[in-house]
Amino acid sequence: MNFLLTEHIYPIKEKIILSTKYSFCLDNPRSKEEIELITNYIIKSYDFSLDSEYHIGGPRVPIYNDGKSPDIVTLESSISEFFKNYGDVDNYVFEFSKTQKSSNPLELMARMWIIARFDDEGESEKLHQYNEKIKMDYPEEKYFMIIDNKNPSIRNSKVLLDYSYLLTFLYHSDKENFANQSFIVQKDYDDLRHAKIDTMVNNCIMMFTYKSFSNICHHESDKWRSFYHIRNKIIEVSHHLETLLNDGLEDKLLYIADLMRVVGEDMNDQRQILVTLTGIMELLLTHNPNYNRFNVEDSISKQFKLKASILIYLNDKSQNINDIKQRLGEIYSQRSNIAHGNFKTLKKYIDKELKILLKTDPEAEDSYVIEYLNRDLRVYLRAVLEELIKDQSLVKFIKEN
Repeated sequence: MNFLLTEHIYPIKEKIILSTKYSFCLDNPRSKEEIELITNYIIKSYDFSLDSEYHIGGPRVPIYNDGKSPDIVTLESSISEFFKNYGDVDNYVFEFSKTQKSSNPLELMARMWIIARFDDEGESEKLHQYNEKIKMDYPEEKYFMIIDNKNPSIRNSKVLLDYSYLLTFLYHSDKENFANQSFIVQKDYDDLRHAKIDTMVNNCIMMFTYKSFSNICHHESDKWRSFYHIRNKIIEVSHHLETLLNDGLEDKLLYIADLMRVVGEDMNDQRQILVTLTGIMELLLTHNPNYNRFNVEDSISKQFKLKASILIYLNDKSQNINDIKQRLGEIYSQRSNIAHGNFKTLKKYIDKELKILLKTDPEAEDSYVIEYLNRDLRVYLRAVLEELIKDQSLVKFIKEN
């Protein structure tokens, strides 16, 4: 087994299954080697002594109180507050706190860090043994190894990363600001073995200190960043995805998951995001168009608007179905303008919408127009995926007719 770091720092009694099919699970580091590996990585990343490089790692609170400012927040005080506040509502946190009093704060962070495990089919151990042999045979030589993308360590960690983007998309609670993030903060399974200043890791620790002073989440939009509040939702969504994977949708879901990762990791252009997310909706809902029609694009557009609006309305009947259909029409029209290079037409749409936005927001910019389309598109796409989870047969029927 191997693992990637997640954004969550929280002690859990036993592993949480994300996928039986792929042997994915959430866990804390259990072995001495795992704890030391994460501890050493955190120590390097959180180092206060690297003055010339300190700013790279982002803001971080002191580890201990030096006595000069007795009320200052430190990692040590944050951990104490975490144990007190979450120990009141989670028996295992209380039990864990009683066995960890002698640990230093950074090692405690490592012990509580939630990791996402995947099956590397023994490759990490093979590579370790090979490395040790080379060091013994050629102690003075420097070397590197090139590993094929089909190697289980690379292949399976990528599937886990892809899967995490789809899973996060389906359980997040922030409809306003979510931007296709993942709960996993590492891209490479081997990162931990090359310690460095890691802004993402330091941000996770900073978020831990922020959340440690209360076990109450005051805003619905913040719940998905708090493991205590989102744990059951992660388990629920994972169970539903596993069912779909075993019901013949494996290739389709993995393809969608890969696109979700690309959007989250590699796309900064809102136009690209619009085309890609709309493409996922088309994949789920539209069938081959009637090529005897004069306007094939119009045929797909009508399918897209009608089928998507039905499922989105079923997902949330408090919405007006005609408003949904109209917004879907705007989304698909701009998707077509971008895909076919009709940037003058796209510019006219943006200018028109910007004038409307400026009436309520004097600081609105033209970039907001496509961003707002993508915000609504994410909500719509999630609704369609949730309806697929609820009733695969219905979505299949709608797609084929």
